[in-house]
Amino acid sequence: MQMIDLLKKLGEMKGSDLHIMAGLHPAFRIHGKLVPMTEYDRFTPQSAKELIYSVLNDYQKQTFERDPVHRGELDFALGVSGLGRFRFNIHLQRGSVAAAVRSLSKDIPRLEDLGLHDSINKFALLRKGLVLV
Repeated sequence: MQMIDLLKKLGEMKGSDLHIMAGLHPAFRIHGKLVPMTEYDRFTPQSAKELIYSVLNDYQKQTFERDPVHRGELDFALGVSGLGRFRFNIHLQRGSVAAAVRSLSKDIPRLEDLGLHDSINKFALLRKGLVLV
């Protein structure tokens, strides 16, 4: 299994997030619900780390492993040709490397498409000031 395969499948299934954690199948967030992808094997601590590290450069690996401020936590974005952009959060979960990957939409929704109350839409048009809710 390769990261690109999971990201492609995430897009095909219209998922928003990919979760990778040792002991579990990869999981996609689809319409707000986590759905395990049981057609893939469960991750071992080593297989999860290898898959996640496959998208990191040497500097990112070193930062994740050794940086005193960011040790065990890493956030970055990655563009994948033909698929789009993804935001990665790499972290330690129960002592193993884990990841949450968010698919970043290429399409910026219009205010009307968000289904918000009309009074909320007016806030977006304000040019200055502080809005307290």
